[in-house]
Amino acid sequence: MHTHLSHPEGWYAPEPIRKLFKPVSSVLYPIIQVHYFRILHGLAAAGRLEYKIAKTIVGNLWLNVHGGHQTTREEIKLMLDKAALEEGTTIVLAKCLCRIAMHNKYEDWCIMLGDIAKSWLRFRPNETRLISLQEAREVLEKAKEKKLISCPYICTTNRVYAICNCDPWDCLALHLETMHGIETAILPGIYVAHITDKCQASKGCNQSCKKYCYFRAIVGGETEVVVNESRCHGCGLCYENCPFGAVELIKKRERILDWHFPYNI
Repeated sequence: MHTHLSHPEGWYAPEPIRKLFKPVSSVLYPIIQVHYFRILHGLAAAGRLEYKIAKTIVGNLWLNVHGGHQTTREEIKLMLDKAALEEGTTIVLAKCLCRIAMHNKYEDWCIMLGDIAKSWLRFRPNETRLISLQEAREVLEKAKEKKLISCPYICTTNRVYAICNCDPWDCLALHLETMHGIETAILPGIYVAHITDKCQASKGCNQSCKKYCYFRAIVGGETEVVVNESRCHGCGLCYENCPFGAVELIKKRERILDWHFPYNI
């Protein structure tokens, strides 16, 4: 039976309000975002997020500009296939702004779509390049090899405009989510991990499922692992990295936001 999740801590604007920002966001987003990231990271690093009101403000700002809504890598591939069928859909590969903001690392990891992609090409031409559907799928495969979380990101109108490939060291969303309790940084997806009787933890396996659970949902000692379903976001890293095939992804929830794909004005 599927259950609806309650809205996470951190208020976010309803659809009519987000629509007001739609034309502006596609133009301003690629220009100001790296500074926006640095401001939020500075607030977090300074320990200014201890109070609920601060979490609510930052959570709302983050979600309405760069909120993530987790799903699996296989579902993201289907999204890309659908985008390729949309006439005029632009796909670009961009330098990851989280990595720039956090550690000044200029690496190609972010897949941008639709009008947001066109804005990036216009305003950040040195940090973006047009790519094909096949190249976008190759980026996802590379992310899988690097043990990164692939996550769709929504803008001000529940439209998927980017697919980011995140790690726990450079991703500001993961920092806000796991270190500072900003639950709207990345909304949980519809899947929950389940450990089956194939698990070899009691026989001394390396617990790769726990190692690569960046949301800290898989816990346990040396001989047992369990999933804290309330923390599981359904990213699928544990599923992809268990050498014994002992992890299943079960659809147990409905999406918090009814987002659409791709992002097009």
